[in-house]
Amino acid sequence: MGKVDYYGSYASSGKPKNRKLGISLLFDAFFLILSIAVAGLFVCLLLSTFISPEALGAFSAIGLYALYLYMAMTALVLYWIVRWRLINASFMAVLLIVGLFFISPFYKLEISKQHPQKFPRSFKLMSYNLRQMDIEQHRVGYDSLRSFLVRENPNIVVLQEAFVVDSIDTLLMSRRFSRMPYTKKRRDTSMAIYSRYNFAKDHDHAVDSLPNIIWADIIAGDDTVRIFNISLHLDNAEVDSLTGKPIYHEQNISQRMQSWSENSRQRVEQARSIQPYLKACPYPYVVVGSINDIAFSYAYNLLSDGLQDAYVEKGFGFSYTYRGFEDMQRLDYALVSPKLEVLSYEVLELVDMAEHYPLFVRFDYESNKKK
Repeated sequence: MGKVDYYGSYASSGKPKNRKLGISLLFDAFFLILSIAVAGLFVCLLLSTFISPEALGAFSAIGLYALYLYMAMTALVLYWIVRWRLINASFMAVLLIVGLFFISPFYKLEISKQHPQKFPRSFKLMSYNLRQMDIEQHRVGYDSLRSFLVRENPNIVVLQEAFVVDSIDTLLMSRRFSRMPYTKKRRDTSMAIYSRYNFAKDHDHAVDSLPNIIWADIIAGDDTVRIFNISLHLDNAEVDSLTGKPIYHEQNISQRMQSWSENSRQRVEQARSIQPYLKACPYPYVVVGSINDIAFSYAYNLLSDGLQDAYVEKGFGFSYTYRGFEDMQRLDYALVSPKLEVLSYEVLELVDMAEHYPLFVRFDYESNKKK
């Protein structure tokens, strides 16, 4: 009787252990499948800057969820370490480490901000996309813009989607700004460049054929700097016939990625059309404005090739310039040629007058003389 009790007790005590082992294996199987899926998406994220949207398809929009993918990869590495599955943990960790080499246009560590007062003669440029900012209908918007410009005091102002051009002209010219001259061929006034420096008189009419770019040569002393103002295609949203504003429909993740990929193809074509003008530029230059694509994108990679991203050079933390997508996307950029020195970069997230936030970059046109 004692032996029966002994063996019966031993057998019954093993069942909870087997059950726990089975649950652990089930969890491991689930997380293994999840790891494979996340790792695959993470690889697509890293490739999205090198492969055109035509080839990558909807996965070219995977950068919209880059922050979540980095967080998921980190969590999965920790899970496999806790589970003591070192092969799985090592594989995910290697991928994550490789991904850290791609993260600088997305997240930048910086201990302290740069001090612009060190270079009193430097350019201070503001770029602002005024999409869905109604100045003429709302006097408050006009007053806010005026007080904002007085407070920040830039000496170059670059605007995109500035359709209320007469009101803005009046405002900026009262602050001692001049507007770049337009040729007769170009009638689109939604993009503008204003400066407290003198503009060069010569203007290349060939660039007027591109609707998504304008440029102007600014003369400061003996130096000339060319400012390229760009605004690439954003979306194919329907437009309300009465208000003229875009109509957005609810989309799931798959639909959003497919739509973003289709729009990204158009931005890539526009980015390619701009490149010859950048390569032929005889002066140091700044490409500033709305690429309207994410840092993990082929369009950004095309335009930033060989240039300094002001955020990468002098930014810090997580930068975003667009109020949509839960304040997670940087769609506006300042790309500076190597002959100029980037001194500071800042996005003012508290200024919420439009869909985008204003971007400020300070650069030094005397840096070559100092070296």
